[in-house]
Amino acid sequence: MRLGYTPLNARILDLNEAFKLAVELELEFIELSFDAYEILPALQDAKTIQELTRNTGVGVTLHLSYVDLNLASLFPGVRENSVARTNRGLEYAAEISASCAVLHSGLIPMRHELLIPYAKAKLEQSLSEITPLVPIALENLALDGYDLLRGATELESITKGIGWGNCIDVGHALVEGCTTEVKDGTGTGGLEQGRARLLEYVHGLSNTIHLHLQDNDGTGDHHHTLGSVNGVPWADLRDWLRGFTGTINLEINDGADGVRQSVRFLRELTEN
Repeated sequence: MRLGYTPLNARILDLNEAFKLAVELELEFIELSFDAYEILPALQDAKTIQELTRNTGVGVTLHLSYVDLNLASLFPGVRENSVARTNRGLEYAAEISASCAVLHSGLIPMRHELLIPYAKAKLEQSLSEITPLVPIALENLALDGYDLLRGATELESITKGIGWGNCIDVGHALVEGCTTEVKDGTGTGGLEQGRARLLEYVHGLSNTIHLHLQDNDGTGDHHHTLGSVNGVPWADLRDWLRGFTGTINLEINDGADGVRQSVRFLRELTEN
């Protein structure tokens, strides 16, 4: 199992501490944030990362920027800036030898039926202008009405056409089924619907190369320790996780101990 974690979620900003925890837990990589690099480059200096990777054997993946970024924007300046920031992030990903880069798709603040096709066309235009210097995994989102793409079919229709991979965030999928469709008036909600939506992603995407694992109760993107709230149906995912050959990243907001507990939970789940 190619397992890693996100230091920023675990409230670890110091790179030495981030790599130290990965070594302690015998993880293969850590997932860095390009948003954090844009805000304060010294937090994730490329030369320091290269040195730590050589010294520890721990690699990196990169979550590309998503704060104040919208690749599906109908406003030219916003969309063009989003593409430029994404390409800068991919240059950085190549510099630090990231094994993959995770990308959010796009937003539609005015989700009017007449605007959705235009937003999807802008998203496709943006993706065509992005240079994939490392493998890119387009992540499912759909946490609220602002997120453009819904469900495995829409996500794969985008990535399959350009030969990119997918990232499944199990927490996002659960929330999508539990809450987003209810807000839109198209579903009944509840954990069962959320779990069903998650399994649609698991079995519906043919090129998933990266995972984001967290736990939540379906009401929000809480990033709890794995197994702590049991919203995600872990037993139903056991065989799939055992056979998954891509990279698996833990996005846990409960500090280093939450990461430790999640690693232990996942290994017990898949090895027993």
